[in-house]
Amino acid sequence: MKPRIALFTGDPAGIGPELVQTLLRDESVLHKAQITLIAQQGVIEPRAGVVWHDWTGRAASAFERGVASEHNGRFMLDGLLEGLRLFQRGDVDALCFAPLNKGALRLGGMTEEDELRWVAARIGFDGVCG
Repeated sequence: MKPRIALFTGDPAGIGPELVQTLLRDESVLHKAQITLIAQQGVIEPRAGVVWHDWTGRAASAFERGVASEHNGRFMLDGLLEGLRLFQRGDVDALCFAPLNKGALRLGGMTEEDELRWVAARIGFDGVCG
């Protein structure tokens, strides 16, 4: 049985979507894992074998490249939260995400030191995290 991975494109104003697109072009990836894509529609070319997760961010408007803003920060936090929900429901075995912009995450509302501690707070984990 292939691992089921939620794959989030990360910062929509950064290189995350490009990295995810490059990964999904590799035929061997889809033979090794079942991918549930958390992405903005129109940014990633649809691929047979990739399941698109239906979420509010899928219809997000375009992001200005290279700009850290509250808008892309909120998008990233929402995307990470969607991935966590998929994992907690047992729909996927793991969450993987492309690069994030910590400055934009903070503008979007993250108060934790980084995204790992943000995730830990959402799942109620109080052990060592880093």
